[in-house]
Amino acid sequence: MQTRVLHQFTLSPYCVKVRKILEFKGLAYTTEEVNPFTRRTVVRLSGQKRVPVLVERPADGSPETVIADSTAIARYLDERYPDPPVYPRDPEARARVVLLEDWSDEVFAGSLIPFKIFNADNARRMVVQSARFYPRTLLFRSLTPFGPPVLRRLAGGRRKGRSLERLRADYEADLARLDAIARPGPFLSGTQPTVFDFGVWGLLRSMQGMEGEELLARYVALAEWFERVEAIGT
Repeated sequence: MQTRVLHQFTLSPYCVKVRKILEFKGLAYTTEEVNPFTRRTVVRLSGQKRVPVLVERPADGSPETVIADSTAIARYLDERYPDPPVYPRDPEARARVVLLEDWSDEVFAGSLIPFKIFNADNARRMVVQSARFYPRTLLFRSLTPFGPPVLRRLAGGRRKGRSLERLRADYEADLARLDAIARPGPFLSGTQPTVFDFGVWGLLRSMQGMEGEELLARYVALAEWFERVEAIGT
């Protein structure tokens, strides 16, 4: 029997994106939480430290397939399991979705992630939320207090010198743009969800339990779209 394992941080928006794509396509999978301090597993499997990393092991014993990066995983899954697609088959529509997904992964993430991490007590909240996915060993307990400053350091490049007020303004400007796109519905790219929907949804899903989560409700069309995507695969 073929196995499919997603090596991940449960709360990573990019891992959330891939899990939702797998569920949309009806593909069974299991997850393995990556040690955030060493990341040895993903380095061994993929030669790099980032998550997500998807590993498929064929039932016939042939070599496993290893794919790193959420966009690369989405493209692989669409080629290997084309129905239902997450990239439109029409070339023009596909090109548009590819550009929008890149905007989501880079520009929107560049607003949301530093706004989330530098806002109020969110860095500590993220560490507390993540802690439940790891064994309560002495090592993890001793390293947990270092989590918030590490998160802030990792997000420093995305901040680009912006104040928290500017980060919030940039984030809300992106929410307003997405709300305008969501108004025709039902999905951001038309009548069917695409990788653009799943990328944006993964980022917004990562705001749950954070200061700033309440901002989504102000954008009615986008909030309704969020609930539609939430229901996929459940």
